[in-house]
Amino acid sequence: MKPRIVLLLAFFGIPIAQAGEMPCVKAEKELLRYMSYLNARNEKDFSACIRSYRVCLLTFGGEVLKAQTIRSVRDPGEFDSVTLGIVQTPANEEVTLCLVGAYSGGSAAAWTFDGWQTRNDTTVKLENMSKGRLNSDAVPARTLANIIYDVYDKFGKAPSAEQGGVPTFEGTVGAPSVPRDDPTAGGRFNEFMDDNDGKVVYLFIFLDDDQRADFERAPDELNRISFSVRDDYSTGSSAGNEYLIHLPADRKNYHFEYLQGVGRLSGYFKIWNINGPRQGWMSVNLRPVEKPN
Repeated sequence: MKPRIVLLLAFFGIPIAQAGEMPCVKAEKELLRYMSYLNARNEKDFSACIRSYRVCLLTFGGEVLKAQTIRSVRDPGEFDSVTLGIVQTPANEEVTLCLVGAYSGGSAAAWTFDGWQTRNDTTVKLENMSKGRLNSDAVPARTLANIIYDVYDKFGKAPSAEQGGVPTFEGTVGAPSVPRDDPTAGGRFNEFMDDNDGKVVYLFIFLDDDQRADFERAPDELNRISFSVRDDYSTGSSAGNEYLIHLPADRKNYHFEYLQGVGRLSGYFKIWNINGPRQGWMSVNLRPVEKPN
């Protein structure tokens, strides 16, 4: 018997769509790589499913489960789990989503997640969906459908260009995790912070392994936590910014969120006292603040 996982996740309901093309049909070219390992019949059945149903899941046995809401997904046989799942949001919403969870197989038994949003008939990849991870070789159908949406809820939601008029930066700020990542993303983040000196900003950023190790150390004697961001990770230059977050004395009122497992830092910060350089590094002091009115 394959091991089963049990996750306590909310059963998200997705309303039946109004007239209009399904989000995953718009993103079908991107979906083809997830369906490339299916046999011709399964690929055809799955392709047909995403045109008419909000939730489509393929079992290891080859059955395509179809539903219009996550609540109405039925689990297949007792020991039959799923290998590929898609959840779509209604086409009549301002932002429609095509969310995917795919079993990668192998000894790691890892699941990968991806997604796209459609706005004004344009399909854009949700860059942060891939931050979600799941290790299991047996996931029940309804559970997977919930996990897919839960991954989006935790990682895929990107903030708007401004949060209530507050300048916002969203994205990865460390060393590239895969070759296609931009090695100068850290430089753009540093420039954004320099340009907003003295202001309150909203950050929704992902730290790399070295930055996470620094951030997760105990606060220093001045009750600060810190991490560094280089301007360009494709060169040997160490020029960049060191960020010093001054924690409040009341540790129950930090005003920001940090997800340790993926290194995601989000919240509002007041930038003050940028000084330096010292050996090529600028020091940027940050104070966590409440969301501005």
